[in-house]
Amino acid sequence: MQFVDEYPVLKLARITGPHHNFLSIRFSEKELTESPVIEDIDPQKKEKGLIKEEVLEQVMFGVALMSSEMNQKYYVEKVEFLSGDTQPVSIYKYLATEIVRRVKRAKSIKD
Repeated sequence: MQFVDEYPVLKLARITGPHHNFLSIRFSEKELTESPVIEDIDPQKKEKGLIKEEVLEQVMFGVALMSSEMNQKYYVEKVEFLSGDTQPVSIYKYLATEIVRRVKRAKSIKD
């Protein structure tokens, strides 16, 4: 996995054989009143690609899971993904948990 930390934006790319997935999450310091923005940044935007609402659902589930596990709130402002990436959509829950783990680890090192 390749991880890029440009806090508050964190990006993760995962390539394993023929499978490839990209996820970018922008975090907010405070709770938002609106749902996070989700953007498909795939320039080719395949017709039968990943569905953004399903990706967002998985990302939010992963972040909520880690918030509960780490006893700390993480607020998602924006999510970016590539609709042409490979299934299953549940991989985005995993990628989101990995991003939050790395945020927590980075904060621990800075403190």
